[in-house]
Amino acid sequence: MKKILLVMIALWSVLFSLCSFAVDVDLTRFGPREYSPDIVTPNVDRESFFGVPGDANLIINASGTSESAAEGAAASIQINGVEVFSRSNLERGEATIEVPVALAETNSIRVELMGNEGSGITVRIKQKVQVDLGVVGRIHFNLSTADFKSSKDFYRHLGFADSIGPFPETNTIEVARGVGVNRPYKIYAEILYLGKLGPEPLDLLKPTGRMMDVIEWKDPRNESPAYPYLYNLGISRAAFTTTDLDADMSALQASGTHFLSPPAKYADGSRFVIGRDPDGTFFELLEPPGTEPRLVNDSHVTDVHHLTINVSDFERSREFYKMLGFTGGNQLPETESMEVAQAMGLDQPYHVRAESIVHAGDGSQIELVEWQQPRDLTPPHPQPANHYGIQRINYATTDLAGDIAKLKAQGVTFLSEIAPCCDGAASTFGFVLLFDPDGNFFQLMGAIVPKKGL
Repeated sequence: MKKILLVMIALWSVLFSLCSFAVDVDLTRFGPREYSPDIVTPNVDRESFFGVPGDANLIINASGTSESAAEGAAASIQINGVEVFSRSNLERGEATIEVPVALAETNSIRVELMGNEGSGITVRIKQKVQVDLGVVGRIHFNLSTADFKSSKDFYRHLGFADSIGPFPETNTIEVARGVGVNRPYKIYAEILYLGKLGPEPLDLLKPTGRMMDVIEWKDPRNESPAYPYLYNLGISRAAFTTTDLDADMSALQASGTHFLSPPAKYADGSRFVIGRDPDGTFFELLEPPGTEPRLVNDSHVTDVHHLTINVSDFERSREFYKMLGFTGGNQLPETESMEVAQAMGLDQPYHVRAESIVHAGDGSQIELVEWQQPRDLTPPHPQPANHYGIQRINYATTDLAGDIAKLKAQGVTFLSEIAPCCDGAASTFGFVLLFDPDGNFFQLMGAIVPKKGL
């Protein structure tokens, strides 16, 4: 445990030298929410939502399922008891309507709607704010597994040649609550490292973002399967850069790994293949165009290229992750060839809204995807964070307590208070899990003042 602590202290000493930055974001405070009318009497819906006192925008789109409806919906919308919008005919396909509104911290919305069958409206409320966080880079992503040894052996084939640990099989109740467990737990866990670690703790930092926290939960044990499809809401897969996709794929197949299809090619020329690890968790091998084969640690995998998070509303989630420091990005194609669709386990073309978003601190990437066809809005795995699959992504911050306060001020929900990790009252760092707009877990870790000396 002391070795782990030394490594983490070294990590903080480097990451803390990086600066925080302010970013302007346009957060969705309410919605998007679809409303359908009653053709006899008006439907009236009332809800409450969080906001920051000040200006915001009510955004209305006429929607519905009927192309032949002669007239659209009649709508009246009140915010905090004041009517801010009223129209007798909102036709499908009409341009987006934006109405300035004033918000309080706790707000109410009342939507009264009447119209023909097949008509309807979609309502969203957005608010521009500036947020200044200290999130500086990815430490690791977490993988929950049924059998640690099998997972470790599998990921060794992908270049995860070294490990740190094991961690204590149990810990304080604060640590248990930090991952959603309300009693002492029992686990086996190590951090796997992509590459070879040198003898010094600082070797872990060359480069950062190459760690995977692998946990076998023994108690409480949750044998719920990993996500069955690539389009399920949640953290769906990790993509690894390889310099020889065919060689790595053959080696994995020889050890019994199942792939969804033969390799395919994205529109940008990158070759890829998607498979499942021993627990059924999806992973991707990605070979950029023009890559020369290079053997590293008995595989050709050189990096964690990105993690994919599937969301229900791209616009809402993009601004949320921008707040966490993902300020760069590249739009991804809305659809690709049938070959690509089949490589994703689909039997028909797909349609997405997606972007590869890049963190300003360390350049780590998330592929943020809203699947529009096929579409499955089943929520991600709930707490505790012990389902099979990728459960959370852990980022370092230079100001853990300050960032939590700033995020709470924007309505972000946390799973627990800061959990001192992992030496009880002597801990020099802590972590906390927060929920993204769809309920995916995102973790922040930073230095804390120990309650007693080491």
